[in-house]
Amino acid sequence: MLLLFVPALVASLSGCMTSYPPHPRPLVSIPLRPHRNDVRVYLEGEKPLNQNYYKVVDLAVPLSYGNVYDKVMALEVQGQRMGVDAILVTGSSPDYASEGDSSGLLHAIGIKYRDRLDYVQEYLKRKDVYAYLPDGSTPLVYQADFDFMGDEGAHLKYRKDTIYHRYVQRYAFDYLMHAIWGWSYRLDAQGKVIQRMKREDGPAIRCRFAYNPYGNVAAIGLTTYANARVMPNTEEQIVLKYNEYQQVTEKLIFDKQKRLKYREAIRYDPSGRVQQSTLYAVRRDGQVPIVTTVHYYYAPGDLPPLAKGL
Repeated sequence: MLLLFVPALVASLSGCMTSYPPHPRPLVSIPLRPHRNDVRVYLEGEKPLNQNYYKVVDLAVPLSYGNVYDKVMALEVQGQRMGVDAILVTGSSPDYASEGDSSGLLHAIGIKYRDRLDYVQEYLKRKDVYAYLPDGSTPLVYQADFDFMGDEGAHLKYRKDTIYHRYVQRYAFDYLMHAIWGWSYRLDAQGKVIQRMKREDGPAIRCRFAYNPYGNVAAIGLTTYANARVMPNTEEQIVLKYNEYQQVTEKLIFDKQKRLKYREAIRYDPSGRVQQSTLYAVRRDGQVPIVTTVHYYYAPGDLPPLAKGL
């Protein structure tokens, strides 16, 4: 069993943290994935045969950047990074520069074909949280909504909730590893994330990551500071257990004294997506369920309507 309460490791993680750059918001709310596929660039006056597409992001290249081929290649690289399928050149600003003039930009729009959004069903849409109460009931106590960018929306109805933030979000891997707003990170020499910090008017949460030989996160050292919304100055350790498909099926959560305090059991659907998880409090006389979280995912019908044409 891997535990990380090791002073030498904590000391080695000290150093500068890097903030995440703001990710550009798409012109329409659809999921985009970076890729290395060919990106077709259509010059002014050209149109793709497949007209079922979304105009998703504005792109630009300086007019002074090389020749036409260089500009097209630069747009293709931008398109791959943004996850678009093709690019429509729309013009220049202010006008096409004369020879020797370095001013202006070549403008374009990245597009995404609707029939290539088959992966939309892999994106989390909502988490419904049910609490186990002393009277035996299990009411719905929280709903967390997520957009296609993975950002969690604020729920005014549940803004005073503590169950979700204390027992669900607090130990959610997608939050601890992938949330961006307010987070900074540190990488090791191999490019793995070894530390992340969440700030809310000061340090709020610090995560320290250790990896197994397969490159998966094996344990997370979690520190919650006094100004966070859940508990003051809490040290915990999350140990992740994997099945033969490299899916996390169990989380074991220890306190600072290395005592097991919670166990989370995770269940998957036939598509390999997390279906639901249940967090248990570990006591001397057994394990008592605290919350069950049910996951729901986007479907093709959730995509916005198409606006055809440029």
